[in-house]
Amino acid sequence: MLYGTIACLGDSLTYGARCEGDGWPELLPGELATRSRADLIWSTLNRGVCGERTWDVLRRTPGVVRELTSTPGSRWLVVLVGTNDLKGATPSGDRSAATSERYARLLRQLLAWPARSGLATVVCTLPPVDWRGCPEFTPHSDALRAELNRRVSEFAPVDGDWRWQPVVCDLSDIGRDALLDDGVHLSPAGHRTVASRVARIIHPTKEPR
Repeated sequence: MLYGTIACLGDSLTYGARCEGDGWPELLPGELATRSRADLIWSTLNRGVCGERTWDVLRRTPGVVRELTSTPGSRWLVVLVGTNDLKGATPSGDRSAATSERYARLLRQLLAWPARSGLATVVCTLPPVDWRGCPEFTPHSDALRAELNRRVSEFAPVDGDWRWQPVVCDLSDIGRDALLDDGVHLSPAGHRTVASRVARIIHPTKEPR
C-alpha cells in the first residue's frame, strides 16, 4: 500500500466556511481515488483559517511545510489565498497597484518555502466574488481580483516543466452556482469543482483501474 498527503493552505475558502458538507480538501481523496492507482491512498491536511489575508497565511507556511515534509509517501501543497485581500478595493490607481505588488511579493515568499523542501505545489487563482452579497467587498473587488490572478499566472511553469515550479490551477472562470448567497464562499458545487481541478493536476490522466 502506498500513501500520499496533500496539505491545503489558505483562508475560509479552504477551511470550508458556511458550506454544508465537505470542503474541497476533504473531497480531494475521493476525486484522486477515481484517477490514481487502487493501491495509492491519499489523505489531506486542511490548513485553512477563516479571515486570513496573504500575509497571515505566509506566517503559517513554514509550519505547514514542516508538517507536510514529515509525512510519508507522495506530498503536495495546494495554496488558495488572496480573497480577503480584495476587501475594500478602490478604483484602479496607486492603492490597487500597491496591493497587487504586495500580493505578488508575499506569494513569492510563500511559494519559496515548499520549493526549498522540494514539494510539488499547486497555486490557485481566485474564484469570482459577487460584492453585492458581502458589504466588505466593493464593486472594484473583481477588477482587483483579475489583477491578483494575473500575478498568480506569472508562476506558471515555462515549457510545461513544473518540477521546481508551482502549477497554476485556474478557478477564475467558475460560475455563480459555485458561490453561496454571500457571494464569496464556495457552495458544495464550488468545492466539487475545486477538488476536481486540483485532482486533474495531481493526476493529469485517469489510469485504468
